[in-house]
Amino acid sequence: MRRRHEESLQEYRVTVSLADLQTGKAIRCAHGNYGRVFVIPLLNGEVVNNATGGIVCSVKLEGVEESIPDGEVLLSQTNPPTYDKPNWIGLADDLVVQADLDNPPTGVDAVKLVIERW
Repeated sequence: MRRRHEESLQEYRVTVSLADLQTGKAIRCAHGNYGRVFVIPLLNGEVVNNATGGIVCSVKLEGVEESIPDGEVLLSQTNPPTYDKPNWIGLADDLVVQADLDNPPTGVDAVKLVIERW
């Protein structure tokens, strides 16, 4: 855990396969009152710049799922990371990430998520 501006910051790095994105993956990250997610598209473990499609991020608290601001991420806009990162204020037990059913990811076999909580 790192300290920043008198707040504790916890960082979670998780790689989620395309198969897990199709069914949805819940990632435990219950530390803090604020959260932000960086999305990094991968193919064979390497960062790719030509991925298309999207993913949808939401949060769960006590099993109740809720959408979050900028939760829909277009993979073509994540490199360089100038997109509006999914973020939330408030308690959450899990970050849920899944493929956008209307615009599924292509050109990737996984995404790396860097989740910050503070």
